[in-house]
Amino acid sequence: MTAPEITALVLAAGQSRRMDGAHKLLATAKGQPIIRHTVENILRSRADHVVVVTGYDNKRLEAALHGLPVSFVCNPDYAIGLASSLALGITALDSSVDAALICLGDMPRVTPQVMGRLIAAFDPASRCAICAPTHKGVQGNPILWAKQFFPEIKLLSGDQGAKDLLRKHTASVMYMDMPDEPGVAFDIDMPTDLIEFQQSLL
Repeated sequence: MTAPEITALVLAAGQSRRMDGAHKLLATAKGQPIIRHTVENILRSRADHVVVVTGYDNKRLEAALHGLPVSFVCNPDYAIGLASSLALGITALDSSVDAALICLGDMPRVTPQVMGRLIAAFDPASRCAICAPTHKGVQGNPILWAKQFFPEIKLLSGDQGAKDLLRKHTASVMYMDMPDEPGVAFDIDMPTDLIEFQQSLL
């Protein structure tokens, strides 16, 4: 049986409005931009390809990932919300892709092992057409989506991502408890989150 082709789609187009003027993805921890920490973890996973959706400050983001084997898509409509980046990224995927691992650029604690477990569980012929991690009862990220859901993802709008689709397709979702992986529920949203991540690397 041929292994499914998985592309990781990294959403990195936002404006970091709650970071007191700083661009959180370009802030550094242990001398390296947050976005690079995130993407390097993804590259160490079992994903076949990595596509980064940029928008705000796209040139600096591309520079921060210089030398890494990733593709870029720039969302000119990044200001209207996360869904526009999701739709653009899904549209950019090759037709051969079987599933997209939707990753958030501000989640540098998501380990390659997390992504590997999601990919290993993926089985669109059963209930595992959507695979999502949980930690202590909290649904986290990234989430793996079978291509059968791509048309609906392209129709999303606003800033809520695909949460409504998860509720709509409950029967297709495999929630995977990961008690040893707190990173699936940790994102850098506020300056205090950045400080916490920086200190964790000391």
